[in-house]
Amino acid sequence: MKVITKVDAKKDLLQIKWYIEQDSKFYANKTVNEINKRIKKLLLFPEMGKVIDKDENIRQIIYKSYKILYKFDSKNIYILHIIHHSRNISYLKL
Repeated sequence: MKVITKVDAKKDLLQIKWYIEQDSKFYANKTVNEINKRIKKLLLFPEMGKVIDKDENIRQIIYKSYKILYKFDSKNIYILHIIHHSRNISYLKL
Protein backbone atom coordinates (compact mmCIF):
# COMPACT_ATOMS: atom_id res chain seq x y z
CA MET A 1 0.00 0.00 0.00
CA LYS A 2 1.22 3.53 -0.68
CA VAL A 3 0.08 7.07 0.12
CA ILE A 4 -1.01 9.33 -2.71
CA THR A 5 -1.48 12.95 -1.71
CA LYS A 6 -3.92 14.73 -4.01
CA VAL A 7 -3.11 18.21 -5.32
CA ASP A 8 -5.75 19.83 -3.11
CA ALA A 9 -4.22 18.28 0.01
CA LYS A 10 -0.75 19.46 -1.01
CA LYS A 11 -2.10 22.98 -1.42
CA ASP A 12 -3.86 22.74 1.94
CA LEU A 13 -0.64 21.75 3.66
CA LEU A 14 1.30 24.59 2.03
CA GLN A 15 -1.35 27.08 3.16
CA ILE A 16 -1.25 25.72 6.71
CA LYS A 17 2.52 26.03 6.77
CA TRP A 18 2.44 29.55 5.34
CA TYR A 19 -0.15 30.67 7.87
CA ILE A 20 1.75 29.33 10.89
CA GLU A 21 5.06 30.70 9.54
CA GLN A 22 3.69 34.20 9.99
CA ASP A 23 4.29 33.64 13.71
CA SER A 24 6.88 30.87 13.86
CA LYS A 25 8.84 28.90 11.27
CA PHE A 26 9.68 26.36 13.96
CA TYR A 27 6.02 25.59 14.72
CA ALA A 28 5.10 25.64 11.04
CA ASN A 29 7.67 22.93 10.33
CA LYS A 30 6.67 21.00 13.46
CA THR A 31 3.01 21.05 12.47
CA VAL A 32 3.72 19.85 8.92
CA ASN A 33 6.01 17.09 10.24
CA GLU A 34 3.41 15.91 12.74
CA ILE A 35 0.68 15.87 10.09
CA ASN A 36 2.97 13.81 7.85
CA LYS A 37 3.62 11.38 10.73
CA ARG A 38 -0.13 10.86 11.14
CA ILE A 39 -0.46 10.22 7.41
CA LYS A 40 2.37 7.65 7.49
CA LYS A 41 0.62 5.86 10.37
CA LEU A 42 -2.25 5.19 7.97
CA LEU A 43 0.01 2.73 6.13
CA LEU A 44 -0.18 0.49 9.20
CA PHE A 45 -3.77 1.27 10.20
CA PRO A 46 -5.77 2.53 7.19
CA GLU A 47 -9.10 1.97 8.95
CA MET A 48 -8.19 4.02 12.02
CA GLY A 49 -10.01 7.16 10.86
CA LYS A 50 -13.61 7.98 11.63
CA VAL A 51 -15.93 7.44 8.65
CA ILE A 52 -17.48 10.76 7.61
CA ASP A 53 -19.03 9.67 4.28
CA LYS A 54 -20.15 6.05 4.06
CA ASP A 55 -21.00 6.20 0.35
CA GLU A 56 -17.53 7.36 -0.66
CA ASN A 57 -15.72 5.65 2.25
CA ILE A 58 -14.14 8.95 3.24
CA ARG A 59 -12.52 9.04 6.66
CA GLN A 60 -10.80 11.58 8.84
CA ILE A 61 -8.01 11.57 11.37
CA ILE A 62 -7.23 14.53 13.56
CA TYR A 63 -4.00 16.27 14.46
CA LYS A 64 -4.60 19.10 16.93
CA SER A 65 -6.93 21.50 15.05
CA TYR A 66 -6.57 19.84 11.65
CA LYS A 67 -8.65 17.21 9.90
CA ILE A 68 -6.87 14.92 7.48
CA LEU A 69 -9.48 13.62 5.03
CA TYR A 70 -8.68 10.44 3.15
CA LYS A 71 -9.99 7.29 1.54
CA PHE A 72 -8.31 4.04 0.66
CA ASP A 73 -8.60 0.91 -1.41
CA SER A 74 -6.58 -2.30 -1.46
CA LYS A 75 -3.58 -0.59 -3.12
CA ASN A 76 -3.49 3.07 -2.07
CA ILE A 77 -4.39 5.63 0.56
CA TYR A 78 -5.55 8.89 -0.99
CA ILE A 79 -5.09 12.05 1.08
CA LEU A 80 -7.87 14.34 -0.13
CA HIS A 81 -7.68 17.45 2.07
CA ILE A 82 -6.07 18.76 5.22
CA ILE A 83 -8.18 21.47 6.78
CA HIS A 84 -8.67 23.36 10.02
CA HIS A 85 -11.49 21.89 12.08
CA SER A 86 -13.44 25.16 12.03
CA ARG A 87 -13.87 25.06 8.25
CA ASN A 88 -17.01 23.61 6.74
CA ILE A 89 -16.16 20.58 4.59
CA SER A 90 -19.45 20.45 2.71
CA TYR A 91 -18.11 22.62 -0.13
CA LEU A 92 -14.98 20.50 -0.72
CA LYS A 93 -14.60 18.23 -3.71
CA LEU A 94 -14.04 14.84 -2.19
